[in-house]
Amino acid sequence: MTDPVNIGWFLLEEESSHAFFDPVPLKSFRSGALSPKAVQACPAVNDFEARAWVIRSPYSIDLRLEQHGSKVRIKMNPAKTSLSKAELGKVLTVNDRQDWRAPDKPVLQIKIPYLFLSDDTVYLTQIPQTIKPHTDHGVLICGRFPIRSWIRPLSFAMEFTRLPAGLFIRRGDPLCFVLFETKDPSASLAVGRAKRTDELMSFTRSCLGVTSKIRNTFSAIETAETRRPKRLLEWATDG
Repeated sequence: MTDPVNIGWFLLEEESSHAFFDPVPLKSFRSGALSPKAVQACPAVNDFEARAWVIRSPYSIDLRLEQHGSKVRIKMNPAKTSLSKAELGKVLTVNDRQDWRAPDKPVLQIKIPYLFLSDDTVYLTQIPQTIKPHTDHGVLICGRFPIRSWIRPLSFAMEFTRLPAGLFIRRGDPLCFVLFETKDPSASLAVGRAKRTDELMSFTRSCLGVTSKIRNTFSAIETAETRRPKRLLEWATDG
């Protein structure tokens, strides 16, 4: 039996870190099987759930997006939103129209400052969660990148197919799943909180903001791999 592949996670900033939930395995949301032939008995489902972790929202957010000419306006329900208007503006943005996939499909992003890393070859794929819907007219923009050489924060980016639309998220609700792919598809995973060492944070800073400076991010990932220290993952021991 091979050793598990170690995968660490940490938050970009320590400020307000106690407001954020630890990522949890998708299988922890599993309910009891109704029969021996229920979905929980499917090998494909089990293999998927063994590699997927859930990112939960630290905020309660209740918004309505409306089209006003060429602009998208956001109306916040303060009674059901845990963030003040000023704080909401720090974590939520509507992308400029030229950055949308299509001119009639606005993109909204919520910062979720989780970062993942591994000293092994591991790819992270961010995919929609299937536990609780947030909106009738929005879909998560998925992404995939190597967490050995590219240590960057996640972003909850929704593409809205129609306006007006609402976005309803409660604190603790699943925002998305992250799926981990390893070189050995049968390898088990050990996922835990990483220690924010000086070496890790220095390498992380070198990965931040690159997309705003160059267009070919893949070349930067290749460069990062050549400059990466051999070992970056240390387990956090406090709490």
